[in-house]
Amino acid sequence: MMGDCLATAGDDRAAASHYRAAINAAPPPNQLPAELREEISRAESMCERYAAQFETFLRERLAARGFVEGRSSARFSDSLDIQTGRKRIYFQEPRQYFFPSFHRSSFTPGPISRGWTSSKRRPTTFAPSCGKYSRKNRPSNPTSSQLRAGPRPITWVC
Repeated sequence: MMGDCLATAGDDRAAASHYRAAINAAPPPNQLPAELREEISRAESMCERYAAQFETFLRERLAARGFVEGRSSARFSDSLDIQTGRKRIYFQEPRQYFFPSFHRSSFTPGPISRGWTSSKRRPTTFAPSCGKYSRKNRPSNPTSSQLRAGPRPITWVC
């Protein structure tokens, strides 16, 4: 493997990149011969080793510059966890309709802090910025003044 040559030369970053490319290009393990399965398994273990080395290096460098994980912002701690592979980024993947002007936000476990909690339901007011009416709130024959005024707020009950 090219990753082995790069690892021997001391270029760990490039070696990890080549190992990852080999893992991503490989078919499922049940479709591989036994000797290739062993090579892919070895490449995975090398990737894990390089990832652990990078995380140790990054956290030690930040600690030397005064970073304390408990006192840092949650967003920065999350960014470190994403960078080191402890957390994943979950983007919205709509199955029916994609609305491009909505803000991208990843999944957050626990109660949502946007107007309601799991124990108490309250309506949340929402006005889309696209200038269109929702199906439920759209007048059947809007007048030109209604169209110029923009969308009316839509009340959603969660």
